Amino acid sequence: MIRLLRQLNVALRFTLELMGLTAIGYWGLHMGNGWMGWLSAITLPVVFATVWGMFGSPRAPFPLHKKGRLMLEALIFGLPGALLFGLMPVTAIIYLIGVVLNRVLIVYWKQENLIHT
Repeated sequence: MIRLLRQLNVALRFTLELMGLTAIGYWGLHMGNGWMGWLSAITLPVVFATVWGMFGSPRAPFPLHKKGRLMLEALIFGLPGALLFGLMPVTAIIYLIGVVLNRVLIVYWKQENLIHT
């Protein structure tokens, strides 16, 4: 049973990444007018995904040290919740609770090796 929960925690991590990108795009769409909103909705998630892929993902070509990686995680997973808070506060709170719970379980179950390859 614990093995299944551990696997679900890793799946939750990936889901939170996708939800964060969606939240950033949603925020960008609502912060711009007309084509500027659409441009923001497309480019902001691409920039975040690129930064995460280059420095924070499990197969990052330029992985950061532990402290730098933790700061990047706080930015990549925390900023979408903060941005979304002004538009949809309940959704933002649920997302941020999921982020915190996921990170606590990663540390508790010693899953850093699964997400920090």
